[in-house]
Amino acid sequence: MALSSLGQHEQAVSEIREAMRLNPFHPEWYWVGLGGTFLAARRYEDAIESYKRRTRPQVWVLSRMAVSLAHKGRTVEAEDLARRILEQNPAFRISTSRRGGHSEEHNAHLREGMLLAGLPDWQCDLTD
Repeated sequence: MALSSLGQHEQAVSEIREAMRLNPFHPEWYWVGLGGTFLAARRYEDAIESYKRRTRPQVWVLSRMAVSLAHKGRTVEAEDLARRILEQNPAFRISTSRRGGHSEEHNAHLREGMLLAGLPDWQCDLTD
């Protein structure tokens, strides 16, 4: 992930795949790291396939998959994931979601994809 955050996406993919080869019984989170690297490289289909390898994806992984689907133009699937995210965490907001160690450009790319997927950015509570 450090290589990917430096913009060296192909090298990062190569290193993660080598780690997977060396440890064929690697933990599932290797797939999440690979998906994040693919997403940063804007290789959306590869990111989606990597994220799908997580057996019980939590909100963070689902949000990255939704971003990948939205940027790929698969909006119906992205919106379905957005609903699933909000079922798991009704308080989810883009502005407070966990970001990776990537650049501001990457964070803007994530935000744009989350908006395209239909995830909420903030909440105004008028009851106060």
